[in-house]
Amino acid sequence: MNYDDKTISELKNESDYNVGADFWRYKIGANVIPADTRNKKPSVEWSTFQNEPVPEELHNKWKSNGEFGKGIAVILGRIFHRKDRVGYYLACVDADNQKAVSEMSTRNGKTLTLREFAEKN
Repeated sequence: MNYDDKTISELKNESDYNVGADFWRYKIGANVIPADTRNKKPSVEWSTFQNEPVPEELHNKWKSNGEFGKGIAVILGRIFHRKDRVGYYLACVDADNQKAVSEMSTRNGKTLTLREFAEKN
């Protein structure tokens, strides 16, 4: 599959979680683990994979066992699975409340609307 042609938002059903897991592993290069995303709980111990790559055999086992069916957790930090991104790190800013959104969209005392912020960044 060409992952450039399919984004995560286009994944429509549970069987597509494996496609999402592959997208994050092979296109982005990040470690992914199975998770129960509704309850915000990883299905495996995530800290094991913060500093070590998830072995491909384990990744494929999780896929074949349907373990990504409840969701996917992307492990932030070092990129392991793309040779062209050695030394890169995946970072994330979680702005999931109004205070965080306001802080993120304010520069030099001027607060941008979300639309303005999205267009500038």
